Amino acid sequence: MKHTIDEAPPARSDTIEARILRVLPTLTPKQQALARYMLDNELGLAFASTEEVGRHVGVDAATVVRFSRTLGYDGYVDLRDAVRRSVPQFLTAVERVTRQLNADHDSDIVPDVFAQDMRNLEETARRNASKTIGQAVAVLDSAPRVLCIGHGISTIVAEHLAHQLALVGVSSQRASRSVPDGAIELSAVTRKDAVVVVSVWRYFAHTLSLAKAARSRGARVIALTDSKAAPVTTHANITLIAATETPELGHSVAALLTLSNALVTGVAHASPQRALERLRQIDESYDKLDVMAE
Repeated sequence: MKHTIDEAPPARSDTIEARILRVLPTLTPKQQALARYMLDNELGLAFASTEEVGRHVGVDAATVVRFSRTLGYDGYVDLRDAVRRSVPQFLTAVERVTRQLNADHDSDIVPDVFAQDMRNLEETARRNASKTIGQAVAVLDSAPRVLCIGHGISTIVAEHLAHQLALVGVSSQRASRSVPDGAIELSAVTRKDAVVVVSVWRYFAHTLSLAKAARSRGARVIALTDSKAAPVTTHANITLIAATETPELGHSVAALLTLSNALVTGVAHASPQRALERLRQIDESYDKLDVMAE
């Protein structure tokens, strides 16, 4: 499938994302890793070589080429050209991408961490359509109960979301960390309830088990994850994606926390009287219990 640079961008059904999602269930573990990387790093793909892509994923260049052909391209160069055509602004971002690819992290790494989190926030805002966020807000706003599930590093986000939702009047709780206890809690979930599942690479099997159980009970499942190819997406009614890249450590949860803040803010605006009444009750309780320091 050869293209010239003057051709029109591919139809949306023929984007790299559409091609990957079509074949996702048939992919090997190595191919799944490549799929996640390509879905989450389109800007980098527009200018990266097969060696650079392979190095990020831990495969050789030949594997990248073969996977590109699996997606229906003539090879990686054909795939890269298609990415460039599909998003015209990539053609004006060479300097920024080159600077990222060639970044020297041997110097002071701290500024790089801040800069990467800022990019993560921008990328997260780009990945999630307002309509999709609005759908998630509507589910959380209407649910009589919200159960937030997350393990490992995702625990922080699940706890934060459950706490913030409670502050604006939503009956919410953080699910237990063990599968048996989580299963007991899920046994009380109804079709009207909402379950938020936070799951980022590496994906824990017990998180996915609980997500599957929630969906089987008819609950409305919202996934907060790091890739459209993440396993949890197969159990979700609504999926929201956050960028989690860091210069050194495995993951950053900054964008996930901001995404959860956006959901809570949306819920508060959807039912302002409920939120205000709940906040008033909390302030009264703080006063009576003398909670706050002088």
